Amino acid sequence: NNTLKHSKANLVTVLINYINGGNTFVLNVKDDGIGFNVSEKQNKPSSTGGVGLKSMINRAKLIGAKFVIGSKIGHGTSITITLPLQQEINI
Repeated sequence: NNTLKHSKANLVTVLINYINGGNTFVLNVKDDGIGFNVSEKQNKPSSTGGVGLKSMINRAKLIGAKFVIGSKIGHGTSITITLPLQQEINI
């Protein structure tokens, strides 16, 4: 939703991987949009600044996932969520 609302991207790539040996689920979303300053958004005191970003970080924490975001103005954004699984799943 954030990508559609804010990025002005022409291309969005979504990769979903299950790493069987490590029993890990990895989700990566990458776009070629306008990008942004991550630390500025995370630390913005405004009620509208970075609410979606903070929500994603909090949701990842709730399920025990690692949340990594990278973005640079003019170079798009990449978000990776890595979730270790408790039990093996069948794909």
